[in-house]
Amino acid sequence: SFVPTKKGDRVVFSFRKGKLSNALEHGRSMVLFDEVNLAPGDVLGALCGLFSLEQGGEFRIKGLRLKSNGTIFVCAMNPVSVGGGRSELPPSMQNVMSIVNLAAMVPSEIRDIAQHSSQSEDNPWYVSDHLQGCQKNSSSQAIMPQVLDLHFSITDHVERTTGKKYTQLRPNLRHIQNLGAILQGIVDKVGDQLSSRKQMQYLQAVAVALVYAGPFPDAIARKAATKFVFNKMQLPYAKSWKRRQVPISIDSGFLCFG
Repeated sequence: SFVPTKKGDRVVFSFRKGKLSNALEHGRSMVLFDEVNLAPGDVLGALCGLFSLEQGGEFRIKGLRLKSNGTIFVCAMNPVSVGGGRSELPPSMQNVMSIVNLAAMVPSEIRDIAQHSSQSEDNPWYVSDHLQGCQKNSSSQAIMPQVLDLHFSITDHVERTTGKKYTQLRPNLRHIQNLGAILQGIVDKVGDQLSSRKQMQYLQAVAVALVYAGPFPDAIARKAATKFVFNKMQLPYAKSWKRRQVPISIDSGFLCFG
């Protein structure tokens, strides 16, 4: 890509090699293009040319002449039915790929991955390790069991409560990954300012509600989902619960504390 570079007393844009260029130059590398069916058409066209290269064939990137040199290209994507701007790959690209369809992960696989991510108590999934005055490992209480419980049941609960269908909103592994990132943000931002386990538990419940209740499109469904979250987290829910907690807002996918 072109990046601003200082040249004498002027700032000019110069081309800088990226990961793809470096991988091709190094040779015998493996390059992963994740969520490839979210890429715009011009990018897919360039990738199609790259994937069509014969062994040792030459490819140009912004004037650079590069050879495939045994590089293996792997693309990953979710089905178009997931939504989010995904589209079918053009036939020209499908013709130069070996397509492998993987079955969706079953609940037991999601549980194994999630539980593995929370095995260490040096992580934000635990309540007391990051609080002032709390000794490490003292009465650590993981929230992963509650999260996994609601992960597989929250959409069914909201559908029964509202009488509507939300098939496209069933949680996946990314919900758990996003929640982990938000919980880490809580720890980094205010973890050393909280004086009680209850405060951390409420903030964790807010984070869980943000990830799992936030995506529902209407207020009734979001309210039903939020109540469900608080119930699973074994915390009381009331209309004034937001005013009793640290004010929060969403900024670039993170919790901001006022």
